[in-house]
Amino acid sequence: MIQRTFEAEGLDWRFVSFEVAPERLAEALRGADALGFRGVKLLDPYRQAAAAMAAEGSLGPIGLSERAAQTGFVTGFSRPSLDAPLSGDDLSGPALVETLAPLGPLRGKRVALLGASGPAASLAVSLVESGVAELLVADPDNEAATQFVERITAGAAGETAVSPIDWQGAWLELPDGLDMVVASACWPRHEDGRVAKAVAAELNERMVVADLRVGSSRSPLLRAAAERGATGVEGLQVLVRESALSLQAWTGQPINPTVLSEAAEEFLGV
Repeated sequence: MIQRTFEAEGLDWRFVSFEVAPERLAEALRGADALGFRGVKLLDPYRQAAAAMAAEGSLGPIGLSERAAQTGFVTGFSRPSLDAPLSGDDLSGPALVETLAPLGPLRGKRVALLGASGPAASLAVSLVESGVAELLVADPDNEAATQFVERITAGAAGETAVSPIDWQGAWLELPDGLDMVVASACWPRHEDGRVAKAVAAELNERMVVADLRVGSSRSPLLRAAAERGATGVEGLQVLVRESALSLQAWTGQPINPTVLSEAAEEFLGV
């Protein structure tokens, strides 16, 4: 979908995929920097590993944005200028916020974030920066949720009240008056049904439910949301926005996400 977007934008650029063994990730990133690559896009599980490597200095001149350093997660790398080294950034959160923008302002909203690993930190930081009134964090590992909240409140600026909520086995009770549920999809795909069952009874028509899971069919959580009249936001929409932000960082020009979206839907068969 990225190559098709280059062509649609009239750019004589090439997007090339590489398979890299985890133990050679640092070499691959240093090589991309040395070869003058304008950007690198990462998939899991490399996103956390690359952030850790850059933070500890094992990637040479390659650094991290302030956001990526805070979240410990990197969706990709770009060059601030042609003569600058690659720098990692975490675009998961900004992509979510852009995707949600047509549904109204986030300021003052009460949001539950499901999952406390993977892209969750980026989502949390961006939601706080957007002015949500309250951010409640739930994870099947309640201790992980508590530690996550401590980490976010220590580094995020804003007046958002951030707190954990208990996930009691197969049931997650959400507070009354909640405006939005955001699922970070940081758990294995086969757990999606269990997560949906845990919160399904708590969803209602006043809520927005965003699930970052990307697939060829609607996720169990979004199916449950639709059954209860909630507004659903697909993971594919967020992925397209994230890719558009990456391309914008690489090329220095605005990117129309329409071609990205059409190519992604064609690839997934949706």
